Amino acid sequence: MFKHVLVPLDGAELTPRAIDAGVALARQLGAAVTGFVAEAPLPLPSLSAYASAQGPTATATPSVEELRGDEHAQRLLQGFKTAAERAGVAFDGHYQHTADIDGAIVRAAAEHGSDLILMVTHGRGAVGRAVFGSHTPQVVARSPLPVLVMHDVPETAVRFERLLVAVDGSALAEHAMQAGIELARQLGASITAFIAEPPSQPPPPGYGALRYVREMEAHEQATTRHADGVLKDFERRAAAAGVPFKGIHVMSELVDRAIADAAQEQGCDMIVMATHGREGFGALLYGSQTRGVMVRSKLPLLVLH
Repeated sequence: MFKHVLVPLDGAELTPRAIDAGVALARQLGAAVTGFVAEAPLPLPSLSAYASAQGPTATATPSVEELRGDEHAQRLLQGFKTAAERAGVAFDGHYQHTADIDGAIVRAAAEHGSDLILMVTHGRGAVGRAVFGSHTPQVVARSPLPVLVMHDVPETAVRFERLLVAVDGSALAEHAMQAGIELARQLGASITAFIAEPPSQPPPPGYGALRYVREMEAHEQATTRHADGVLKDFERRAAAAGVPFKGIHVMSELVDRAIADAAQEQGCDMIVMATHGREGFGALLYGSQTRGVMVRSKLPLLVLH
């Protein structure tokens, strides 16, 4: 399923970890990797300003390549190529000067045949924890391809062995099941399928207590039957693919927190979620639960559209 990973680079402090993570992921998947550098074009200085800076005897003007940072991009991509070759991973590199960094990343993934984008980002500070990288939420929102978001990336390469796949029985969960099983099979990983559903809402004032208790019990029984059916179907499919499986169902008012906590408690090293959220003006709103998990959890999150 995942045979070509695109890894954007920007030369910032996380670049070495992005390269290591991209190479390690591609190697585990048996995939190729593409490094992509998108940089905003630098404003061209006037000739008079340049001559003034160089002195009265200056006669040459800087090349467009020098002004626009091509050498910087080439250095980044060469370092990426070296790391990939050492690991035996097929590599190609591309760079582009554009003011639309997010769009360039999305377009590059399509143009170069990638089927997964890996975004390595900071973004879990105390007050600004929801601001998890200026480009990451835009790419997640705009990309039709899966995006794997990694923050707090360790210095040593990560190997994915236990996936938590969040499902709820909807059409999106069907997509998460299929993609999760294929990804786990490709990685040689196990799956923990997790369903978190909100409990019954408190009754309105004046509502009969006995009636409410009966309705709450009926709701929980129906919810449990539904969850059991989804998990049994998931288990059957995983078994057919030879993927180790475990299913968990809980009732929780905070679904995103329950997902993040379960992944931590179960020792998972990646969370997989499917979401809508690519609709016109509301593109940034790519699913409240997905966004909540991305903010709450330190684990890599694979967002499927």
